Order: sequence, then structure tokens, then C-alpha cells
Amino acid sequence: MFQIFLRHQLLFASILVLSAVPGCVPKKLGNGAKETKSYNFGPIEDVAISGNWTVFAEGGVSDGAQRILVKTDGNLLDFVELRVVDRRLQVTLKEEINPRSGLELHLRLAKLAAYSSAGAVKSQLNFSDQGGRLQVSGLSRVEAKVLGGELVIDARGASRVELGGRANTLSITAESASRVDASATLVDAADVKADDASRVFIHATRDISITANGASNVTYDLRRHKPTVKAKSFGSAQVNQVR
Repeated sequence: MFQIFLRHQLLFASILVLSAVPGCVPKKLGNGAKETKSYNFGPIEDVAISGNWTVFAEGGVSDGAQRILVKTDGNLLDFVELRVVDRRLQVTLKEEINPRSGLELHLRLAKLAAYSSAGAVKSQLNFSDQGGRLQVSGLSRVEAKVLGGELVIDARGASRVELGGRANTLSITAESASRVDASATLVDAADVKADDASRVFIHATRDISITANGASNVTYDLRRHKPTVKAKSFGSAQVNQVR
């Protein structure tokens, strides 16, 4: 009997210790009943988000058609916090949650000028004809379409970016083990800076400037257009052509 009592006491003590250790607090479990909550804010041009979200964002909608929706388990909606500071939408969680029906953010904005994602966010974006700025890090995955203007991409960590559409200019900075595939994007001029073990694929009609360092790899397409190419590589970096 004493041994059983002792085991119970040790188990109780272990639970208390784990509860006091940061990161050991159980996540709030979703009820599996997916619900939608809408938000009303003033103009938004910039979005910053991290975590395990799935994001669908579209820029260039008509004024007055802005829409912001969060979809997840009904009992978890109150744990989502959205704030707007200087036209920047910041998406955070009040505490760790474990949704059973997904965690989605749906955005329709008049202008999507900048988008930043970190963690394991998966995003589908449509930039307007004015271009914008895209920053990705961690394990973020982004599928984006641009309709014109200038687009700036900053990719770090093990992030992935797939880009399509058309832009006047495209500037890419890729570091760590990031990967940026802009081979399906037709741009007039492209500027690429690649470092570490990053990989970049581009397609430009007029000018391409490449600086590759570390063990990075940059590939540009010459099958349909013959742009002027200025390329510099250092270390074991490689710059390749597709003809």
C-alpha cells in the first residue's frame, strides 16, 4: 500500500513540475466545429503573421470591399488576436491552441503592399499591379502572384516561395536554405543576391544581376529571351543557365 501511495505522490509531483515548466502547458484543444469570425478595421496595406496558419490574401479589390475573416474551431476564436498599427495587420494568439478544423485567415484588401510570414505559415497571395514586399522565414510556404510594379522578396530559413505573373522589376535576397522559384514570372529586370545554401530560379526579359555566395545556386532562363546578364559567384556558389 505504501508503494502505491508513493507512486501516486510522485505522479502528482511530476504533473506539478511539468505545469510549471515553460512550454509544457497543454495547448487549448479545438472542438472540431469550424466557425467564421469577421473583423472590421480601417485601411490595411501590410500583414505580419506567424505560427501554423493558412492564409489566403488578395490585394487590389475595390474600395469598400475589404474583408477580414478568421476560420477555426468555434471555441478557439477568442484566442485569436488581430491588431492594426499604422495600417499593418498583426496576427497573434493569446495562448497556444490545437485546432481540429484548421486555422485560416482570409483577406481581401484594396492594397497589399507588404506581407511577412514566419513559423509554418502557408500562404496564397495575389499582389496588385503596384507590386509589394514579401518577407518569409522559418518553414513558411508562399504561393504568390504579382500583376505588375516592383516586387521585393526576402527569404530566409527553410522557407519556400513560388511566384507567378508579371512584374516590372524583381529583387530577391535569399539566405540559409530558402528556395525562391520565380521561373514562371516574367519580369523586365531582376536583381538576385543568394547566400548560404539557398536556391533561386528567375526569368527576365531585359536585365539580370546576380551575386551568389556560399553554396547557393541561381538559375536563369534564356530559352525565350536574351537579357543582359551580370553574374558574380564566390565560394562554391553556382550560377546556371537554361537554354
